Amino acid sequence: MYGCYMLFFHGSLPAKWNRWILLGTVFLSLVLPANTISIEVPVSMETVSLATPLHTWLPKPNLSDSSLEIIQPIGNLEMNQEVNIWIIFLFVYMAGLGMLAIQFLKRIRTLGQLIYESSGNKYPGYTILYQEKDMMPYSFWRYVFVNEDFEELPKQEKEWMLTHELVHIRNLHSLDILLLELMRIVFWFNPLLPLITQRLKEVHEYIADEETVQDQYVHAYARLLVHSVGTVKAIPFVNGFAQSMLSKRVQRLLGPTKVGSKKLALLIPIIGLFVFTFSCDVQPIPRKADSITELKPEIVLPKSSQSLSIEEDVQVNYLPAIKPIKGQIYSGFGMRMHPVFKIRKRHTGIDFSAEIGTPVHATADGVIDFVGTNKGGYGIYIDILHEKTGFKTRYAHLSKGLFSKDQHVKRGDIIGFSGNSGLSTKPHLHYEVMMKDSSNANSWIKKNPADYFPIDMVPEQIEEKIQASIIRRSVEDNMSMD
Repeated sequence: MYGCYMLFFHGSLPAKWNRWILLGTVFLSLVLPANTISIEVPVSMETVSLATPLHTWLPKPNLSDSSLEIIQPIGNLEMNQEVNIWIIFLFVYMAGLGMLAIQFLKRIRTLGQLIYESSGNKYPGYTILYQEKDMMPYSFWRYVFVNEDFEELPKQEKEWMLTHELVHIRNLHSLDILLLELMRIVFWFNPLLPLITQRLKEVHEYIADEETVQDQYVHAYARLLVHSVGTVKAIPFVNGFAQSMLSKRVQRLLGPTKVGSKKLALLIPIIGLFVFTFSCDVQPIPRKADSITELKPEIVLPKSSQSLSIEEDVQVNYLPAIKPIKGQIYSGFGMRMHPVFKIRKRHTGIDFSAEIGTPVHATADGVIDFVGTNKGGYGIYIDILHEKTGFKTRYAHLSKGLFSKDQHVKRGDIIGFSGNSGLSTKPHLHYEVMMKDSSNANSWIKKNPADYFPIDMVPEQIEEKIQASIIRRSVEDNMSMD
């Protein structure tokens, strides 16, 4: 946005307008990245290629315990490298921030000592402080600093100098500079902030000059500027009558006035362009015209499964039995080195590598039990309760959820999109399968999710798991299998 200012507005608008455009540029640079405007774009889910048998939908690695131990260190190694790099970046950032913060505080202290040690006269809205050293007037906040011989100057020159500094005080120019100096501390790595600060100081002087002198005295005022070169300030964030940009100020005073008011109309499309570029998050959603069958991976069951009763067939739908996302597994279930805390810790699910915005699917029929965020590192996550089989599944680190609590979902429904929220080092989906503890109604047992999506399973193995779930529920609920 600074480039747009220099290209379209610098030097062609009144100084007051330039001031607000520069401040607006800084404000938008903070607000736009921090706020996301979601734009939902209907897309055909044919590109996801889910309407194919599960055995051909995914690659077929051997998901035995031994193979997971082989896959896991590779993913952890990549995550460890990323974390180490970020630790180095954080150290460098904090070092730069600390040095600039100390420098800023020293300057504030110096200015405070000048105010405390200087004698002066207080007037409504401002205070004049007299100093012994030879210097030209400068101002900060509501204080005007002058040398002891200031009162002996010709009346017109003294009036111009004082008026010039009072313009800075009335327009709160010191507040502009302080805010930018604080931003330069926090965002010290941004090379444009010093340039914006310099342009803003320049605009401050233009404003003060324009409000100080009338047209018939412009040449006399310009001569005063030229002859007023002196030691202006020892503190960078004060406004001074005699600045290093004297030549530009004189040229602006004596040169032809260029007021391109029509250029202000360019602000609307420029701001719109930056909002769309930095704040809009395009989220794909399935078209309403897409049939529900297009959204569900097919599970190939043996013909013998058709002999299940209606009640058993309903329970089958509530058993987690598909992969929740199209992506590779890079961290398995079990003990591992935690990628952030650097300690061995049990991983209670499976991590799928996926780009932000990849559709996430319910792995069985159920009811949304929770959707939101927590402080435990899951970020945005969804819990689905599969009540007829006593299972619960969790889908964590999402970028967005599409359902609300207590809504019913079917196996294969798109419930959200993968992301990088919570305690995460890169975009992925964390998937958990939980089974209700028969000894404690409020407790859940974390299961290995790899046992609940049949990549290498033959249909008979799928049926065995379904039958085992039905038998277990029948025993728990004292139900007859007849």
